[in-house]
Amino acid sequence: MSANATSSCQSSNNPNAAPGIDKNQTGQAVICHPDYASQSRGDGLIGQKTVAAFALGAMVLSLPTGAPAETVVCSESLVSVTAPNASRAQSVCATAMATLPKLAQCGLRLSHPLSITVLNDLPGVSDTCFGYYVCDGHRIFVRSPGGIAEITQLSRLYKDIAPEVVFDSIVVYEVSHAAFEQTACEDALCLANHEYVAYVMQMWSFPLVVRQKIVEQFGQDEPVEPIRLNDLIAVIAPEKFAALAWQHFNQPGNGCDFVRALVTGNVSLEILWQ
Repeated sequence: MSANATSSCQSSNNPNAAPGIDKNQTGQAVICHPDYASQSRGDGLIGQKTVAAFALGAMVLSLPTGAPAETVVCSESLVSVTAPNASRAQSVCATAMATLPKLAQCGLRLSHPLSITVLNDLPGVSDTCFGYYVCDGHRIFVRSPGGIAEITQLSRLYKDIAPEVVFDSIVVYEVSHAAFEQTACEDALCLANHEYVAYVMQMWSFPLVVRQKIVEQFGQDEPVEPIRLNDLIAVIAPEKFAALAWQHFNQPGNGCDFVRALVTGNVSLEILWQ
C-alpha cells in the first residue's frame, strides 16, 4: 500500500493487523487513550493498562448510544462534535482546528469525516479511560472535563493538571491517532508509531509550564535513542513514553521529518519481539 493510502481500518479486521489495536465485539478497531492506575509492585510504581487498545486479552466494548444535546460541524473541516451543549462543542472544534495545522506540518491529515462525542461517562471501558478512537466509522469518544476531574488522581501523568487542560489534550491526542491512522501506510500502523505521534501532538498542545514539568518528572538525559520508544514502554509507562517522545521529537534532525518517515514506513519504532 502506498504511503498516501488510508490504511486504517481496511486492515483492522485482518488477523495480522497492527499490534496494540484491539477490536470490540462488533469487530471494530479501537484505539483508547492509555490511562492506567498506579499500583505498587516489587520494583516500585508501574502503569497498569486499563483500556481496550492495550489489553492483553480482548475487552468487550459497547459503544455509547446516548445522544448528547448539540452537534456542531467544525468550519471548513471534516470534523463534527457532539456535546452536552453548543459551547462545549464549539470549544472542542477550536481545539481540533488548532491541531490540524500542526499535524499537516508533519504530513498528517484527515481524509475521512471524523466525529467527536463528549460524554460524562464512557460505557464499556475502564473508569480510568479518558477517551478512545474507533477506527471503523472514524469516531472519537472523550470523557468530559467533569468526568475527567473524578479520575485524574488515579493518573501519574495528569493528577496535577487542570481537568480542562487534560480534556483539551485528550482531544488532541485522539485526533492525532485518527490522522495517523488515516494517513500512514499499512506497515506503519504499529502501536509504538501510533503512540509516538499522538503523544508528541498532545505534549505540543500543553502549556509550556505543564510540558516542562512532565519532562522534568518523567524524561531522561538526552539524547533519547529510538529504542527507548518501544511498545513495552508505551504500555507499562505511558507517562515516560510521552516525555521521551517529546524529547526525541525536539532533538536535531527529528521533528516532523521523523514523523513523516514513520508515516511512509521508512523508519519504525516497532520492535519485533522474538
